[in-house]
Amino acid sequence: MGIHFRAISRIISLCIVLFLVSCAQSGPVIHTSTVKLLRVQEESGEFVERLSVFVLFEDDDGIEDFASITVRHDDTGLFWLLEADDTVVRLRGSDRWNGSSELAPPPGSVFPEGDYTIIAQDLAGNEALQTFSLSRMEFPEKLPVRFSLDGDLWTMERNPDDGGFTENYLFVYTDGNRLVHVTKMPAGQQKFFGDLDTFRRQFEGASRVQCYSETRDGKAGVLLSPVDME
Repeated sequence: MGIHFRAISRIISLCIVLFLVSCAQSGPVIHTSTVKLLRVQEESGEFVERLSVFVLFEDDDGIEDFASITVRHDDTGLFWLLEADDTVVRLRGSDRWNGSSELAPPPGSVFPEGDYTIIAQDLAGNEALQTFSLSRMEFPEKLPVRFSLDGDLWTMERNPDDGGFTENYLFVYTDGNRLVHVTKMPAGQQKFFGDLDTFRRQFEGASRVQCYSETRDGKAGVLLSPVDME
């Protein structure tokens, strides 16, 4: 009777261990993240500061288990909460990145320097953490690149005084604000040309383009206001 009881106890204990292990495996994981401090040009021509945060999130229960991302400044306790519906999904190959480029500082302020914590949470409340440090930097007084249209012909012209924002891109969006194409300006090239009709033929619903410049290390960027393709 005692041997039988001990055997049952071992089986129950093993089941509990297996259950706990399975629960631990189903928690979220942040494989890596990207963080950029941005200056974004509004329709008025004025610039505002934004923070872009994207995480490569994985959960054993699937992408549907993703619930939210919280970005918290450790010293002040300031935090920004992104529910699943507030995030944008960017696909890079087979990788699925969740996040937003529209985090805004408190009114009349800027993002504080220092250490931040990114918290990704699944629907069960399990969390994964990752940290990053933010340092203020000088943005160029002039736009790193100038964009112009002559009919359907577009031109990107590099500003020699780009303040270190040397990597220039042209984004193509559809009516639903979906990013469908990215073109990079060749390194060392002063001017870059193209035809809007090429985008219309290649990408159904393409409706606007937008210039973006960033530093070589990818930690800061300048996003110009979008231009309609009409």
